[in-house]
Amino acid sequence: MSYPYYNEPTHQTGQVVDTSATGYQRTTTTASTEERLIVDAVDKIFLLEPNKHPLVTLLTNVGKVFDGKSWKGAGLMKAATGNPEFKWFEDVYGGRYAKVSGTVSAAASQTVTVTGAGSSSGSIFTLGDVVKNARTGECVTVGVVAATTFVAVARGFGSTAAATMADGDGLFIIGNVNEENSGARNVNSTLTAPQSNYTLFNHLGVLKFD
Repeated sequence: MSYPYYNEPTHQTGQVVDTSATGYQRTTTTASTEERLIVDAVDKIFLLEPNKHPLVTLLTNVGKVFDGKSWKGAGLMKAATGNPEFKWFEDVYGGRYAKVSGTVSAAASQTVTVTGAGSSSGSIFTLGDVVKNARTGECVTVGVVAATTFVAVARGFGSTAAATMADGDGLFIIGNVNEENSGARNVNSTLTAPQSNYTLFNHLGVLKFD
């Protein structure tokens, strides 16, 4: 008599009472390994500005709801979760400040190297932005943008005078210009960052977010 042999899937065997790290009972660890757990994530994106008011951000806004007039709820609000790992998403406002690296002449269409806004400081700028030099008062419009540079297309924009940019000059975005009947501006958005933490088990195996 022949038997229909086939490739057997991976088994977990042993005593059900074994709860060691390499235990045998089918715990949530098994479900996680098999990727069967339902993702448990807060359905809000917490938009933070931690450098400006870190304690306020931490203690007052997380877990609250804004009703258009004021924040409602309790800071760091507790919630139940059905997964040992719970997640939430955080974001920060896009930067508006950078500084010049090197010297840039007053001629038009000069490439300006910038620092001070992370490893890709040029990414805070968008085609059509109006940027003001805090030291000289000059305004310029932004052309081509790269990771650490942008092209200053129009120098002395508006009623300001073109001037040589010095190393360390502060730049800040004050607005943008668009042609009449022009299409939508280039997209420039920040990516949300997923965050996670873990729950504890009580003696009944029920998950709690404490």
